Amino acid sequence: MICSECGRVYDVLSVGEVVDYELRKLRWECTKCETQNGTPERDLIENLTTNCAACGEPTQIRKQWMVFQQKPSPG
Repeated sequence: MICSECGRVYDVLSVGEVVDYELRKLRWECTKCETQNGTPERDLIENLTTNCAACGEPTQIRKQWMVFQQKPSPG
């Protein structure tokens, strides 16, 4: 769901008596200390530099584009 006030995107985790949701994030594991980290999707920009929440190891976020094309069908 998208907040109509701030534009942030939230993922709905469960719906019951109470709706459980969390802010959508890019998640990664620190290669130095293996801690799970996350940066809110809305805050992502190319070459963003951030740090591991546990050990402070610097991390750079980059977009990488990939092209995939299926083989043409014979005929």
